[in-house]
Amino acid sequence: MDLKNIKLVTKLMVGFAIVLVLAAGQSLFAVYGTTQLSQNSSEIANEWLPGTYYNGTLGTHISRMRTLQFQFVGSFSQTDRLTLENALTDEIAIAAEALKSYAKLSHGGPEAAHFEAVQKHWVSLNEQHKTIMDLARQRRDEEALDLIRGDSRASYVALMHELAELSDIAKAGATKARDTSAMLQSIVFYGNLIALAITILLGVFIARSLCRSISGGVNYAAHIATKVAQGDLTTRIVPNTRDEVGLLLLSIRDMQTALIQVVGQVCAMARL
Repeated sequence: MDLKNIKLVTKLMVGFAIVLVLAAGQSLFAVYGTTQLSQNSSEIANEWLPGTYYNGTLGTHISRMRTLQFQFVGSFSQTDRLTLENALTDEIAIAAEALKSYAKLSHGGPEAAHFEAVQKHWVSLNEQHKTIMDLARQRRDEEALDLIRGDSRASYVALMHELAELSDIAKAGATKARDTSAMLQSIVFYGNLIALAITILLGVFIARSLCRSISGGVNYAAHIATKVAQGDLTTRIVPNTRDEVGLLLLSIRDMQTALIQVVGQVCAMARL
């Protein structure tokens, strides 16, 4: 497309529109990058950090539960047993609440399988705990201890293993989200700098092209008008554009032609 054949108003509007589109594209890129950063931050804050917290809570209180079971079976004081039983009830309630809250988090892939295993081992551990308590109340302490050291320990070890696997997954997920956020931050920062530089360069190029297109025709028209004003009617006027400057040159050429005719008529009348 030849800029010389486009109206001045159209040139200015098109140039402004191009710069506006470039600025809008830069803004959209910044918004996209910010949105991605926000999503990664939300993933860390709403999934990985709470998951790590609930994981640690479960492990801590289940371990305390095991310790209290040994103390309960080894205690002979009814008062101590009552205190220990209440403490066990509290530990189990806290662990159950943590597990319930943990279940509300999104679990997918390997994480889901490990969490299902945690729930399964927790159910087994609770059933074994009830049996241990019943045996201890009947003073069948040896049987209670055998269960604590046998099947209950196996359930505890398996459950803690699954919690460790979940912890590793949470750490890996948080690390990945953190690295992704850092990468996105760099992309957004340098991307905005590059987009800004491109916008400025294209804006300068467009402005220069428009100025050359407009000023070249205007300067040529001013030069022709000066020649005519000085009485030089021999200059050949050739409009090379179809914009407002081209129309101005056509008008000057018509004026030049009219002046030539007037001068010719005056000269003819002078010879009479």
